[in-house]
Amino acid sequence: MAACEALKSRDLNTILLTAFLEGEARHVGTVLASVAREVNASGNPVTKPAGVVAGGETTVTVLGKGLGGRNQELALAAALKLRGLDGVVVASISTDGVDGPTDAK
Repeated sequence: MAACEALKSRDLNTILLTAFLEGEARHVGTVLASVAREVNASGNPVTKPAGVVAGGETTVTVLGKGLGGRNQELALAAALKLRGLDGVVVASISTDGVDGPTDAK
């Protein structure tokens, strides 16, 4: 996967958790935050400096008239669990062919 190669080229110890990630974005964000906390605390499943990659497609069950999307929900859920933990970055990236600013705030 290209993301792993990019991280390796920046001298990060890299692991591909899965290329088949599925589930509600908020739950996946919580799980990925747990992996980041584990790496930070114990060096498992990969030692620091680490790059952890998971590919796939999450979903969001929309209730009401909410705005935003999968990436935003995943990143926010992870951020809530990573609050106060230094040196950790979560990036949730995808494209549907229509990229750029939205009305979501």
